Amino acid sequence: MAEFSFLDWAIDLLEQIENSQEKKAWCHHYSVYSSNPGQEELLHDLNVFVDRAYEKGLVISNYQEVIRRWQLEERSIADADPVWLETQPYLCVLACIAWHFRRDHFCEGALINQSIADGIMLRLLRRLKLVCPTSSLATTLQTLYRSECENIPETSGVYWVLRPVGMPIRFTEQIYNRSASLYSAEMLSSKYLNCENQEVLYIGKADGKKGLRQRLKQYMNYGWNNATNHKGGRAIWQIEDAGLLLLAYEECEDGRIREKQLLADYKAKNGSYPIANWRG
Repeated sequence: MAEFSFLDWAIDLLEQIENSQEKKAWCHHYSVYSSNPGQEELLHDLNVFVDRAYEKGLVISNYQEVIRRWQLEERSIADADPVWLETQPYLCVLACIAWHFRRDHFCEGALINQSIADGIMLRLLRRLKLVCPTSSLATTLQTLYRSECENIPETSGVYWVLRPVGMPIRFTEQIYNRSASLYSAEMLSSKYLNCENQEVLYIGKADGKKGLRQRLKQYMNYGWNNATNHKGGRAIWQIEDAGLLLLAYEECEDGRIREKQLLADYKAKNGSYPIANWRG
């Protein structure tokens, strides 16, 4: 998969602030109501950081649901104490990052003069990189749906749907799409229990004209009953709270060949395909 180019860049930027008393002091005094002179290049980089964090799906749309489901206390999120943070899995760290970004909408300037100035965002991004389930950033299915996959590249590639750590997988036979033919929940449960690797739920390819963006948009719209043209991997949408599942992707020259390779490797290691794949 792709390297952590954005995450590495962001961590390096925040480490520069952490190691510079001048930059740190400027961040502490940052205000949306003043011109904030003296660190124009830093301000530009911070604006780029904010924009790209949204583009990369780090500010997940369903962060409040994660906070409720995993019973995260807002004081712990606000402080992100290193000892507490060591116990948090990837999805919870994403929710914490989103909380800090969204707080900035109500406490204008808080992202810079608190979350960044106090080193909290740096700790969160370091933890995110450490516990990321793949070597590229993953975001929630609901976030992709809400954004209409607008920041996904139009290149050939493959993608993974992943179970977040701590999320139980339960199957339902509730209709989610008017064109969907449902699997038996009992059959899906049985197949899933026999999957040795229960973290990878689906491996898909995107080799059409507009590549990953078009294919993932079709997939999200299918799951939210707005399209009928992505029936592959549809068992995913019979998982309760499927919007919390994670998706990561990889750009490659030939998505079809890469998908076959990944599925063959998965089956060789686990003796079966992922729950939402039925053949290689």
